[in-house]
Amino acid sequence: MKVLNLLMFYKILRLVIIIFTSSYFLGILWYIYVIDFETINYKDDKDHSKGLAEENFYSSYLMADEENS
Repeated sequence: MKVLNLLMFYKILRLVIIIFTSSYFLGILWYIYVIDFETINYKDDKDHSKGLAEENFYSSYLMADEENS
């Protein structure tokens, strides 16, 4: 009975580690997506024609492709 309990404890611990690891990497990917793709900082929030305050992945690569096509 003790061996079965240890085996179940090991399986549960392994599952918890897999869940924590996968959620950590999904969180990192979500953070990269939000910061590099969705966050656009304009110099003036009311007047977007003044340009961007800082470049990010979206503004330097994806907006350039949209303007060229």
